[in-house]
Amino acid sequence: MEQIYYGSNCNFTSYSFKICFNESGLNQDKIYLKFDATTWLMRRLIICTSGTDKNSPFHVISVNNPIRDAFIEYGEKQGLSVAETNLSRTMLGPHLVLKLAGNSTDKGLRMTYGTHLLTDLHRFIAEGNREQVNSITSSADRIIPDDQQSLIDVAIIARDIGNHEDSYRICRHILSINAENGFAMYELATLDAMRGRHVEALLGLEKNIARMPGDERSIRFAARMSARIGDHAGARAYVKLADEMSPDNSDVAWLRELCDFMQYYPAGVADRISAKIENDKRYVSKDCLIDWARAALQDRRGFSMIRLGDGEGAFCRISSEDEQRYRNLYRFCRDDRARVWFNGEIDLIESGFTDTAFGLRQAMYDADVLGLPYRSWVAHEYQFCGPTGITCLVNALRLAKVPAVDRGQSWTTQQVHAELLQSTLLEKLVRECKRISLISCMSDAPHILREAFDLDEVDFYKIPGEKAHLHLLGQDAGEGRHFPDRFNVLMDELSQPLHGQLFLVAGGILGKFYCTRIKQSGGVALDVGSIIDAWMGRMTRPNYGNSYTLPAAKSKI
Repeated sequence: MEQIYYGSNCNFTSYSFKICFNESGLNQDKIYLKFDATTWLMRRLIICTSGTDKNSPFHVISVNNPIRDAFIEYGEKQGLSVAETNLSRTMLGPHLVLKLAGNSTDKGLRMTYGTHLLTDLHRFIAEGNREQVNSITSSADRIIPDDQQSLIDVAIIARDIGNHEDSYRICRHILSINAENGFAMYELATLDAMRGRHVEALLGLEKNIARMPGDERSIRFAARMSARIGDHAGARAYVKLADEMSPDNSDVAWLRELCDFMQYYPAGVADRISAKIENDKRYVSKDCLIDWARAALQDRRGFSMIRLGDGEGAFCRISSEDEQRYRNLYRFCRDDRARVWFNGEIDLIESGFTDTAFGLRQAMYDADVLGLPYRSWVAHEYQFCGPTGITCLVNALRLAKVPAVDRGQSWTTQQVHAELLQSTLLEKLVRECKRISLISCMSDAPHILREAFDLDEVDFYKIPGEKAHLHLLGQDAGEGRHFPDRFNVLMDELSQPLHGQLFLVAGGILGKFYCTRIKQSGGVALDVGSIIDAWMGRMTRPNYGNSYTLPAAKSKI
């Protein structure tokens, strides 16, 4: 090992040091760099430069100080002389070159440990490599103990993928070295909320607000937590405070309406609505759904199953009075969901999309089986109290129960497509048909499905995919404009006789209208959504992993 100062291959950080060893063929399972290696390098530098301990920065370096590139600013804050600052800069940013058997490694590893760790974490998530993801989130606080910002980022990712224990431990670690870290306090409150500890979450937010009275994010979160525990006066007080601090902030308008919505539809009411639906005699299983679809195919009659999630729920129009009361909240939810589908490609009002989407009510009533938000999902959304989760899921349930007359429609779980994916029921039905039709954004899907299920033919109706997922779906999937261009053309194409044809539909909210038209034309439409993504190995849903990827698709990933 040779130490040099400039023109080197990698920065000296814990992670890059380990990578150098690994890239050189040496497996270093444990290496404690925080003290031993750093001490050795500093002492070595002092000897090489004929320095003395007098100029050593040990007495001014805080153990918990996150080492950054701004050494000059750091020296000024510590009151160091120019010589001491330069020595600190040199000693805190040394570089290494590893030489093994006369060959030097040259991997260009010029990044900090925290940045590299986050890059790997994002990559493993995209690859569906849960083992590596868990390995990073479970050890980040030991690998980069002093990099508070990177640890916050890891904690957020861990929370988002469901590794709550890791996220909680990381935040506690950060607060153990910096009790005033407001980001860690906020994340702990978020975790407490997601665990159903809403009182504790509110207390943590109040502590954060006391520490930093101008923290608008904590104030708005405190309003939601107050509404969640039934303290509606407290919620209104926090909304008023947020409004006084930022009178022109549009978030305050929907926040006020969300708190009002939660007063009329608290968690207990929402739970009773979803429980009543799941316990209804009309609630059917995945087995029953497939049996009915098979019978419709044999009888050559129309049949449709559609599912409602938060995206569809955003456009569930209850009444004019309801629209007026929650106009800001609903606008926020619709813009938020449409950003995933179109990413600003169209104006929701001027394009006519909103008016078209309001027709979802009729599509719901025309479906033979309606997949509705399941009870545990609704309960989950009331943990964090996000605007889209609560509002959209509750409105989907509200609208499903609007008809006063029993239309003979059946209900099932919104997750029925995932249940079909995990079983062999859908696969068996597809194989029986020998010829199917597919509505999807992935051009290679027809060939993959034909080969995987031994089909004679797959009639393909291509649509543009969700703009927010193109990095996962591929750029080809996003070509064209779904609404109104492709939508209008496809609705006309589906108006021809389709008796006895099975359609797998993966088209988002517009796919519900395709299912209705297919049924009207005599076909059998199943709203399978992200099943196609899973079969094709596109990780648009992290809970699928890569275990459902079809063999022919694996070679193309």
